Amino acid sequence: MVVKRSGEVIGDVMDTLKNPKVIASGSAGNAYKVIWMQKSSGKNGAFVDYLSIDEIVNGSKKPFGFFSGGLLMTGICE
Repeated sequence: MVVKRSGEVIGDVMDTLKNPKVIASGSAGNAYKVIWMQKSSGKNGAFVDYLSIDEIVNGSKKPFGFFSGGLLMTGICE
């Protein structure tokens, strides 16, 4: 589940992600996009997670992509 206003995501893989930043709120011509950034233990390193939901698609079922390190998860949001 995505709380679109805040970018908070509730789900198995994404429950641990904190401080989301909505970078595009989504519309008929633009995908909804959220990023999460956190520092890594290495010098000048960072972890970045990214969620994109294709609001462009007609109907209530929207394709999404979630990227986290080497993980790519795709599916359908309802």
